[in-house]
Amino acid sequence: MGKNIIEKEKFLGFYYIGYFVFIILIVLITFFENPYIISFALIAFFFIPGSLLIAS
Repeated sequence: MGKNIIEKEKFLGFYYIGYFVFIILIVLITFFENPYIISFALIAFFFIPGSLLIAS
């Protein structure tokens, strides 16, 4: 029972991180329109949740 709650919290955490990164990505595209910044943000978007998954 307790383990399921932890798994659910972890899932929600990834959802909020993804949503937050998505907002940052939109802001970066809107203000800079720089392909290097956009590609870096996309790499971060995929890398950060993966590294958190490994760390947890």
